[in-house]
This record gives sequence, structure tokens and C-alpha cells, in this order.
Amino acid sequence: MSVFSDLSDQSLYTMGEDYATFDPTMLEGYQKVFSQEAKTTIIYCEEAPEYRNLQYRIFEKRDIESLEEIRIEILDNKDVGFFVICVINSRDFQKLAQENSLHVEFGNFAQSIIDLINKCNNDEPAKNNNISHSNISNSSHSNSNSNSKNSKASRNVSPTSKTANNSKSGSSTSSQKKSGQNYSIQLNINEDYSAKVKFLQMLRLRAVEVFSLDFESAPNEFIRAQIQHRFNQLKMEVQSRAQEFEMKFDRLKSKNPQLADQVYKTVMHNVMFPKK
Repeated sequence: MSVFSDLSDQSLYTMGEDYATFDPTMLEGYQKVFSQEAKTTIIYCEEAPEYRNLQYRIFEKRDIESLEEIRIEILDNKDVGFFVICVINSRDFQKLAQENSLHVEFGNFAQSIIDLINKCNNDEPAKNNNISHSNISNSSHSNSNSNSKNSKASRNVSPTSKTANNSKSGSSTSSQKKSGQNYSIQLNINEDYSAKVKFLQMLRLRAVEVFSLDFESAPNEFIRAQIQHRFNQLKMEVQSRAQEFEMKFDRLKSKNPQLADQVYKTVMHNVMFPKK
């Protein structure tokens, strides 16, 4: 699923560690407002769907008076070469809102997306959802097979016994709503690594598209910068934990050298011979 697979032309180690502190996206003037993994159905071209957790990040760029842009990034922590972006300004949003029958203002759009992602991730649904579902049209014919599978899944969740009492059924329905299981994210990736993200509401008989966003692959240089930044962040975290361990070990050694020696041997053995 990587946007590019050949990193040999420029070693990550030659890029320096300037990206360790500052995220490359934030260096472009954006402010991060959201970052979280969410369960996603991935469809690459016509291949079978794959279900994975992807990282969703949302940024805003503002001037003194108003919101200029919303930037949405999707990345895969298991495939660092995959990185797609969607940038929306106020003019783009007017077209998007008209095409998707959205009843939300540009200034509240980022929060509305965050609410939907949280619902898709089985988080507690937001009390005030600014996106209207009443005027959404039927899902496209190309997604009919996927919708059929989702419909079967919905039927399997519902009570099958005719003798189940109404209170239990009502409790089950209420629990489903609270858990946010009636929303999902579908990511359709094209051969050129452009992509479309669909936010779906899973009804009992079919899946209804709430709205969709078009994404494009980030430039290769930007992806390399992001990889370097993430690598350096992990490196700094490991170094910090190593220093913390050394401080605690030195403190233990000063109080109980024999126990410290035993702990050291145990740790080294686990490092050299990790459990499979």
C-alpha cells in the first residue's frame, strides 16, 4: 500500500534530526487539532477489502481573523510509505457542502469530522453532531456488494429469537448507539495512490454514505520528512526511557548491589533471548 517503495536514493539518516522536534506539517503553518487511530476498511483498486487501524490527523491554518484551511492526513504506522492528504479551503468547502448536502459551517467542519471518526472508532458519540444525514442520497451502485455485506452484518447483530423480550432488545439497541458501532470509514485507493474516504452510516438494511472526501498522495520529499520525524521521535523516546532506566538502576545499585546485579543479568538475558 506504500505510495513509494524505493528509499535508496536518499538515506533517511542524511536528512539530519531537525524534524525530531517539529512536525513537517506544522512547519507549513498548520496547528494540530486531532490525531487518533481509527478502524478503516481499505479497498485497493478492485482487491478484497482489508481491515486496519489507520492514523487520522487534522490540522487547521488560521490568519488573525478566520480559518483559512483544514488539512486532513491519513497515514499507516505499519507502512510508513503510505501518506495521503486532503486540503480544504473555504471555497472548496462550499462545493463539498453542496455536493454532500452538509448542514455545517466551514469553521465547525473539522470538529464534525472528529466527531464522526470518534463514532467510527467506537467512542462515545458527540451530543451535538453538526452534519445532517436527512438529505443524503443512496450509496453508489459500485458499493452495492459492500453494502450487501454490511446489511448481513447488521442482521446478524439484531436479536433472532422471537421470544426475546422488548426490554432486552431495547437495551441492545441503546448499547449499539452508545458504542458508535453504526458508523464506519471506507478508504478506496486508486492505482496512482489518490484515494477517496467515505464515512458510512450503517443502517439495518444498507449502508448510507454520509459524505466523502478526495485525497491525494503527499509529495515524496514530504513523506521522507515525515518518516524522519517519526523515526527521530521514536529514537528520542527510546533514549529517554534508557536514561530513566539507568538512573533507577544506579539508585538500586547504590542501595543493594547484589539485587542490582541480578536485575541487570535478567534484563540482558531478556534482551538477548526475547520470548517469541
